[in-house]
Amino acid sequence: MKQLAVKNFIKQNIKVIMLFAAIAIGLTSCRETGDIAPVVNPAYINVVNADTAAINFYQNGTRLNNISSIATGSQSGYLNATAGAGIYQVKKAGAANYVINNYPLTLDSGLFYSIFIAGETPDKVYFTQDFPPAASSTGAVIRYFNGSPVSGGIDVNIGSLTYSSPFGSTTAFTYISYGANQVTIYQHNTNTLIYSGTVTLLVGGVYTLLTTGVPGGTGSNGFAVSLVLFNQ
Repeated sequence: MKQLAVKNFIKQNIKVIMLFAAIAIGLTSCRETGDIAPVVNPAYINVVNADTAAINFYQNGTRLNNISSIATGSQSGYLNATAGAGIYQVKKAGAANYVINNYPLTLDSGLFYSIFIAGETPDKVYFTQDFPPAASSTGAVIRYFNGSPVSGGIDVNIGSLTYSSPFGSTTAFTYISYGANQVTIYQHNTNTLIYSGTVTLLVGGVYTLLTTGVPGGTGSNGFAVSLVLFNQ
């Protein structure tokens, strides 16, 4: 009986020793071959919809705006995207096919970008690297994107700021007074008023002022002004 117990004890300990040896070999192999994948930080992309229909945005066929579609005159907020070279696509909300396909972009890890969709062809897609300023404790911050394909261009006035930007262009972020700010928009270099209204800016807010459509257009093609809170 004693000999049988000793044999069983030896067998059990041999199994334990072999198990630890296998684990040690596995760990050594991982160290030697470098199988542990490095952690890569994502890039961040904000999709601004200056088109006339709600859209969804894709990276390499994977939809990035998973919560909801991006309505006309709004933005997705910063979405996590895989850094490096990639192919991007756009679909109208509810559609089966891409309206924009195989649009190449290279995003750097940890950086912030905006992509403005101002139409259904690649030449109406505009891309910027963002340098959002620190929020102001005494005012607001704003930039402007011209998504209005108006012949001859438009002149946009908001508060003390004036923009005369061609279609598809984005201005830098600029500090502006908070509270109610008058917005007037004219045909470029004329007194022809296209739009007049007021927007309210919050202290510390960072905004994108967005124009879409054309004067005299109907339905979703009508001229519109949107103020979008810029969130990180």
